[in-house]
Order: sequence, then C-alpha cells, then structure tokens
Amino acid sequence: MPYVVVQNFFSSDTVINGGSQSARNLLVGLHHLGCPLHILSWNTGTSGTTAIKWVNCEFGKIAAVSLPPLQAWHDPVVVSQIRTILHQLPEQDGIFHLLEPKEYLGSWLSALEKTSYQVIATALDYAWICATSHLLTRQSAQCAGPKNASSCLQCFYDHRHLLKALALKLMLASTSLPAAVTKSLPNQLTQLAHPAQEKRIMTETRLAALEQDFQRVDALIAPSKVLGQFFIENGLAKHKVHHIPYGTQAGTKLTLDDRPPLSEKIVFGFVGKLTFDKGLDLLIEALKQLRQQEPNPFRLIVYASPHPSGFGQIMQQQIASLDWITLSQFDGRDPSSIDAAHRSIHFQIAPSRWTDNLPNAVLEGVERQTPIIAPDYGSFPEMIQHGVNGWLYSNNTVATLKETLSNLIRTPKSYAKLSFDAATIRRPIDEATDVFQLYRTLNQIHKKP
Repeated sequence: MPYVVVQNFFSSDTVINGGSQSARNLLVGLHHLGCPLHILSWNTGTSGTTAIKWVNCEFGKIAAVSLPPLQAWHDPVVVSQIRTILHQLPEQDGIFHLLEPKEYLGSWLSALEKTSYQVIATALDYAWICATSHLLTRQSAQCAGPKNASSCLQCFYDHRHLLKALALKLMLASTSLPAAVTKSLPNQLTQLAHPAQEKRIMTETRLAALEQDFQRVDALIAPSKVLGQFFIENGLAKHKVHHIPYGTQAGTKLTLDDRPPLSEKIVFGFVGKLTFDKGLDLLIEALKQLRQQEPNPFRLIVYASPHPSGFGQIMQQQIASLDWITLSQFDGRDPSSIDAAHRSIHFQIAPSRWTDNLPNAVLEGVERQTPIIAPDYGSFPEMIQHGVNGWLYSNNTVATLKETLSNLIRTPKSYAKLSFDAATIRRPIDEATDVFQLYRTLNQIHKKP
C-alpha cells in the first residue's frame, strides 16, 4: 500500500478539505482506480507529539503529522522526527510518494535514506533545482528563478535602475555578515537581513546536497516536459524522470454564446496568485496604456485571493483604484464555480514571468474552451497551440502583451476562428493510471532478486 505525503489536508467527517488542487485531483484518480493509500498530511507546528493516529477518509487512511519549523535543508531535528514517524508505519517497504513535501523535501529524503521504500517525488515547482534562489524578490522571499545560474541575468529586479540594483546588492551583502553584526544594524535592516540570511543558508546547503539528493530519489514525476528537462540538465539521471501531466476535472465546454455579448464590452480574465512572478502588474499596465487609446473598450476580472506580500497589497490597492477592474474569487474545488467564472470572461491572460509548471488555472481554462493568451516559453506551449485554443506571444513585456491584446480589441471575433481541436485534456484518472503504473513498475524492480 503506497504512502503519499501531502500538506495541510484536514479530515472532517471522512472528507478531506484543503490541499492543493493538483494533489486532490491525483488522489481522486487513484481512488477511482481502487488504489488503497496511506496518506500522511503534514503541517508545521511546535507540538512534540510524534505518535500518529490513522483515520478513514474518502481516499483511504490518513494521519496528521506535525513537523517542527525548518532550520536547514537537511534539518537534523526534522529528520529525527520523520524517522520516528516512519518507524510507526504498518509497512516498512513499498512506495513512498512525496507528493507535497514543499521545503521539507530535503529532510524527507534524508529520513528515507537507507530504508526499504521506493521514493517518488512529484516536482510541483522549481525550488529544488533553482541555483539563484538566495536572491530576494520584491516580497523579500526566495527568488523562484526557473532553471540555473544563468537565470540570474533575468531575475525579478530590474538592474537598469541603479537604486534597485544597489538595494539588492546591499541586501545580499548583509546575508554574508555574521549574525552578531546583523543584530547591531538598525531594526528595520535587521528585520530584512535575518530572513535573507536564513534563506541564503538554506539555499547553499540545498545546492551542496543536490547530487546526493538526486541519488536518494528513485523516480521524479515531472508534470511538464520542460520541468523534466530542467532536472536532467541539472544532473538528475534521465531514466528517473517520468513525464506525467496533470489530470483536470471535467468542466463545461463554453462557447461564445455562453459569455457576455462581445458587442457590449470585451472582458479579460486573470486567474492566479497576487504575486510578482504571476505578472498581473504587466497585464494591468498594458491595459492601462490601451485604455488611453480607446477609453472604454474592455473590463478585467481578477480571480485571486488576497496575498500578504507587499506586492500583493500593492496589486489590491491598484485594483481598488481602477473602476474597470473587479477583484473576485471562485471555489477551485467546485467545477460549477469555475464554470461560472469562465462564463463571465472572453479571454484568459496568463502573463507569468517564470516558466510555470502546467498551472491548473490554465488547464481549467483550456478545459472550458476559454482562449488563453500567454508567453511562448515554459510549459505554456504544452497547453496552448497558437491560433487553435489561444495565442502565444514572445518576450513577456508590457509592449508585447499590449500588442497582442490590441489585436484582440480590434478584432474581438478572432475568438470565433479558434477551433479548440488541439486541446488534449487529461482527467484525474488518466494521471492516476500513469502514476499507479509507476508504482507497480518500481515495486517490481524492487522485488527482483
């Protein structure tokens, strides 16, 4: 029976609530296949209790696990606690699937070393291989540079602006200072320098352990081809990489007649987090410039939850100040709620600054035949065929996005020319079938004498 690690799933009346949509979709598919699971749901806490209690849920057995705050990539305290948990598991071999280990991945891999488990990791993002993540974004968070050290040349800071470049260099310099020195800095600088220092230490230890960690994992599931290739380029053995695209729950195939009349006003939609990497500011700036040319040609609906980052707060303030933008939300676990959101828009814009890994928001838009406008890099070409189910544009800048949107505003009936023939939508059971086959393959290899 496979063990699956997820984050912050809560069991209530035998039904799991919460958790990322991609993880939920896979669990739904595995359940439909009749694959029995033991689910370990972890969260960060200060509780010293390591005893685990299994309860029934809609997908199998589930147990809540509390892990202490992380201090290092291979945190000895966390590793020790995970090993205590592992010793309590009813089966001491078989498949151990790290579906949502997030930043605790290194500690899970360390704890699982020298066990009899076959370890699978699902690559949900680029955090494991990013070689530049000691840099700070505008959120004072780790940089999510998508590929390797050369990506540093295109980091989130615009180095053409001297003050921004100077601020970044000073911040990075402060992370190399001894803690005794940083504590003597003015309070505001200390508040910025301390988390930066912690992130830099975490990054350096992660990169130093990269080769060893790659040996610890038996298989890596890459939802997008581009992500799998990134791992191979960074040293992971090619035979360990398995391209298994996400499965998406069925939604309603919407036509132009299901949406507001184009003759009244074009409605653009943005679905995603209010974070710098998702590029909402690029979209708003492009549309602001277009409105100067045509005062009232369109609206924008932003489907997003409030975000605590400084950038997120700036975006919320900007949205509130512009009467042609509406901030809204939908329930991402309810297909009918997603349907309703897409009925309100004509086009979905995904101006991400980084190479997104098959985002569910885009897959759900493709499923509903909402034309997608996105950059021509990363995983977007794996989901969007130019002129068939959307449009791809080069160089993700305000200028190129503005040009693409301007063409749509001038010829809004371009929508009607899209055939949507190219969209191959996989269901959760399709993804689960591939994952289950991987489970079986690894078990068979493991059992060979």
